[in-house]
Amino acid sequence: MPLFCTHMRYTDDALVAIIKKKEDRSVIAKRAIESAGGTFHGMYGMLGQSHHVMVIADMPSMQEHLAVVMKVMMGGSVADVKTITLYQGADVAAAAALAQGDTVDYSPVE
Repeated sequence: MPLFCTHMRYTDDALVAIIKKKEDRSVIAKRAIESAGGTFHGMYGMLGQSHHVMVIADMPSMQEHLAVVMKVMMGGSVADVKTITLYQGADVAAAAALAQGDTVDYSPVE
């Protein structure tokens, strides 16, 4: 499953509500991710960044990831979302094997 790191910036109103209600928004993030078939790896606050939190999750595909992001955006508490697709060393090794084989049809000259 693809692994995503999603950065989010809350609206000012959302930040005030989170503070007043003493909310742990990771509970809600985990529920949303798991409802779309994903695996929640964690939600972390970020000081000194332009975004307030990051969420790391495996999702079955890009479509499920986008569905969760869209659902969050429709809620109105998030002002900005940026996603980084993550990969591990095993992904690099598998891609290198494909690149060195005949799977990818490419030549720098015709």
